[in-house]
Amino acid sequence: MLNTSISMSLRPSDHARKNKVTVIWVGPLVTALHVSQIKKGCADYILRKEWDFSVRNLLEALANKADLHKVKGLTWLDGTGAIVVNEDEPPIENLDSLPIPAYDLLRSRKFYEKLFCQVPPQP
Repeated sequence: MLNTSISMSLRPSDHARKNKVTVIWVGPLVTALHVSQIKKGCADYILRKEWDFSVRNLLEALANKADLHKVKGLTWLDGTGAIVVNEDEPPIENLDSLPIPAYDLLRSRKFYEKLFCQVPPQP
C-alpha cells in the first residue's frame, strides 16, 4: 500500500488482513518508520526505498516458498516474531530501464470503488 498517510492505510490494510490477504506497504513514509510499523502488525511486509524490483522479488519468493532473507529492501517478521531488516535494494541508476506500467490493465474506477466504498467503516 503506497500512501503518504499511515492512518489512511490502516483501515484497508486491517480489512485485507482480516480476509487473509497479504499486505505489503511501500513508500517513503513507511521506509522511515518500517521497524515500528512492522512491529505494530500494520502490514505483513514492508519494502523500503527502491521497491520497483523488490516487489517482484518478494512475490516470486512467496510463490516459490523461497528464503525471504534474500529479498533486498524487505522488512518482515520471521517465524519466531523477530523483526528482520534485509539489506537495502541498490538505487536504480537508469530509471528508463523500468517498464512502463500497463495502466490499460487496471480498472482504476472499480479499484477505488472497492477500496473506498466497500471497506467497512471504522467502529
